[in-house]
Amino acid sequence: MMTTNITILTQTIPQLFQLCSTIREAAAHGAQEPAAAPAMKADIAAGIQAVEATARQITPQDPLLSEDLSGIDALEGEALTSFVNGWFEGSVGPYLVSQFRRILVEECQVSQEDAQKIAHWILNDMPISPAGKRAVLLDLGIRCSEWAPEFSWNLMIQVLDTISPEEQKQRFPHWSGEPYRPGLHPQTEFKACPICGGEGVPYHAALSGR
Repeated sequence: MMTTNITILTQTIPQLFQLCSTIREAAAHGAQEPAAAPAMKADIAAGIQAVEATARQITPQDPLLSEDLSGIDALEGEALTSFVNGWFEGSVGPYLVSQFRRILVEECQVSQEDAQKIAHWILNDMPISPAGKRAVLLDLGIRCSEWAPEFSWNLMIQVLDTISPEEQKQRFPHWSGEPYRPGLHPQTEFKACPICGGEGVPYHAALSGR
């Protein structure tokens, strides 16, 4: 069965990050409890192989290089946690984030139900910086601007409310004049069609300059 982009965004990648978290917890436990280390190492190796096998299925044309696990049995204590944290932070974590962002941008439109799931995961569990989360949430707002215009607009405005004028200049160099001011919504939204004056259900949401 072919996996859709929406499934990858709402299930596959979040589940892979959850598995990565479990692997890191196993490494910490194995480092603190030497008697449990052999079993933990076996679980860690199996987990890493499972993550990488699934990650390679997301983009077969750009496979993730496999981690060399041949020396994992010799790792003890902090060396074990350093190995696993290095694998996650330096390899698979950034790879999965980049694939998530690529697939999100490539998706034509996302339903409100799926957009809400994705937004919740980004806000609560996606392991990137606050600035990175703002960028991904704005991408998500664009991706649901036609199928869920009101949710899209509210999401993008909430993100803008957390962006400083300095960050606005960096993120939106095409904007000119005064920066967006949180709370002053008359500067940012139409209450009716600017052409005919009609009031109805929104069919599209867009930020200035988009």
